[in-house]
Amino acid sequence: MTTPQRRAATAFLAVAATAGLLLSACAPTGGDDADEKVTLRLVWWGSDDRAAVTRAAVDAFEDAHPNITVETESLPFDGYFDRLSTQVAANDAPDVQQLTGDFVVEYGTRGALLDLANVSTDLLDPATTSVVNFDGEQLGVPTGIATFAIVANPTIFEQAGVPMPDDESWTWEEYAQIAQQISASTPDGIFGTQSLGSDSNQIAMWARQHGGDLFTADGQLGTDEKTVAGFYAFAKELVASGAAPSADEAIEQIPLGSNRPEPPSTATRWASGRPTSSSLEQISKSGLELLRYPTTSGKAGDQKMSFVASQYWSASARTEHPEEAQLLIDFLANSPEAGKLLLVGRGSPANSEVRDALLPLLSADDAKVVDFVAEISDEVVATPLAPAGGASFQENMRRYTAEVLFDRMSPEDASAALLDETRAALG
Repeated sequence: MTTPQRRAATAFLAVAATAGLLLSACAPTGGDDADEKVTLRLVWWGSDDRAAVTRAAVDAFEDAHPNITVETESLPFDGYFDRLSTQVAANDAPDVQQLTGDFVVEYGTRGALLDLANVSTDLLDPATTSVVNFDGEQLGVPTGIATFAIVANPTIFEQAGVPMPDDESWTWEEYAQIAQQISASTPDGIFGTQSLGSDSNQIAMWARQHGGDLFTADGQLGTDEKTVAGFYAFAKELVASGAAPSADEAIEQIPLGSNRPEPPSTATRWASGRPTSSSLEQISKSGLELLRYPTTSGKAGDQKMSFVASQYWSASARTEHPEEAQLLIDFLANSPEAGKLLLVGRGSPANSEVRDALLPLLSADDAKVVDFVAEISDEVVATPLAPAGGASFQENMRRYTAEVLFDRMSPEDASAALLDETRAALG
């Protein structure tokens, strides 16, 4: 750590809080013929640990359904969707697939996914479940859930002599003041907050708190130039006041992504990218604390927190065994036995009963994150998934963040240009 950027530590960290176990009660009873020998193909991406627990859950499913054999395949994330898309195009997709939300949208709109009408969703998180229900067809169910939150390092707060905020009532003005005070009261290289503008989830949250959504359910922009300009202006204010690192350092951080390792002295920052179990480990094993977002009003409940699915289970519309494929998905999503095997590999329990049932089985660190997810579960709002044309939004947003932070464009001009490009991409 020889450069200023590598020495810099921040106080506020927005990261995906995850922990995953799945479990519930209502499951389909069987396929059309419980004696018929059936073979299913199941594919996912992830670590060796994820593969081990998934295969253990599959073994339990096969024990309960001796007529069904499940062929499993664990792949690296790089190239996963290229391979899967080729298989989908060739009508050779696996029966059951692990997908991200954007690919549920893409494959679903092409008629490539099965309606999971026989999979129980009664106890699954409604926000992440409803966003993949299209025209009454349930095209996926969450493997687990995550939330983006502010993460604070109590050690740096204590070092700066700054009390931890009340996350049910603090405002963005107070957030900026706290971050500036931490920067001023700690050694060089420690900042109160990471610079903003590196992740689309930040603007999405800002849009929700200002009465809109980044994208609407019908795939259009749901926010306006004034709101996005306000976000860019706030990001610039944090840098100008010294609450966040300089523009040079901020732009260097952007390509590193949300789940990059942070120095032990990190006080707070924002994260970007997909929620992962590795980000959970970074939070829970380093003494960091999860906080709700600040609000514009200072009123509890106005945070507009949201859940996102860690991934989704979906089935191919061309599977020769739709009943059995749904049996497998329901088992992975809703069975207590599966939940005890899958544990935290794919996010916090999507099923409320699983969340309660598995807390006693978790380590203190894992339980802390699951507790936070449970605590805010009544406060979250459903947020539409990004449409296919929104794939370039984050890259474009980052480009205009640089223009604003380096004073090459005003927040207003950057906002107008960003939204014009987005409208053109959406068509």
